[in-house]
Amino acid sequence: MTGKRMQKVRSGFITKQEGEAAVAVSIYEVEKGLYVKETTQILNWQMSG
Repeated sequence: MTGKRMQKVRSGFITKQEGEAAVAVSIYEVEKGLYVKETTQILNWQMSG
C-alpha cells in the first residue's frame, strides 16, 4: 500500500437508495477482506499431475 486513498467510481443506479445500498456492500467487502481489485493482469499457472 502506498498510503493513498482508494477510490472506486460506479454509476447507473436508478435511485439514490439503490446507490447507497451498493456503497454499503462495497464497504462491507473491504472491511471483511472480500474485495478484489479488478485488474487486466493475466495469471499464468499450471496444475501438476
